[in-house]
Amino acid sequence: MIGVRDATIEISDAELETTLQKACVGVGLDLGNGIELGRAALTLRYAGMDSAPVFAAALRKYTPRNADTDRDSLNDLMDRAKIADALIPISAISAASAICDWFITESNPEIRLRLDCPLIVLALLATRGCCGEMAFEGDAGKAAFHDHTIGFQGLASSFATVPGTIELKHRSTRNSMTVDRGRSGIRDVDAASWRDICALADRCLVSGSEESRLNDAGAGLIDED
Repeated sequence: MIGVRDATIEISDAELETTLQKACVGVGLDLGNGIELGRAALTLRYAGMDSAPVFAAALRKYTPRNADTDRDSLNDLMDRAKIADALIPISAISAASAICDWFITESNPEIRLRLDCPLIVLALLATRGCCGEMAFEGDAGKAAFHDHTIGFQGLASSFATVPGTIELKHRSTRNSMTVDRGRSGIRDVDAASWRDICALADRCLVSGSEESRLNDAGAGLIDED
């Protein structure tokens, strides 16, 4: 019973958002990305999904070294002549903001790419209020996003969490979305994943040593410091 009781933990919206921001900074992402990804986690929560396992796995795999490769791959993707061949795996954690920027600025975007976790990009597109469709390769279904809302068709909700090739398109989805709000009030997250996220967030902290205090960590010795 102890194992079952520890399977999930109740986390508030504010704690989910701010801890994920810190975890993003802890692995080497900039604060801007952290803020956006924290908001995307809340979008998933409002859609009735536990975002902790998704972000914990993606953050654990991310390294700043891979960010340069992802940026080069994205630059290739923005070249329309190379879209058909754009199957280099890209980290959703580091590339989500850039993909969303491109989607918003293009009047008729149509892009095909391979992501390690499409759900993160999907959540951020919805968080920004974008309107469109994410189709998964094969017959895995589609996901629609519109004005901070996500809806799934077919097996898309399962395929969105695993590496795969997706296509993004602008499309009016307001009247065609079927959204399951049955678990929209959830506050529990996977406990093991949450511990992983907290461990990454702790990287933002400095140790309370004499050396750290001498290097301007924490309060000064007098009021004017």
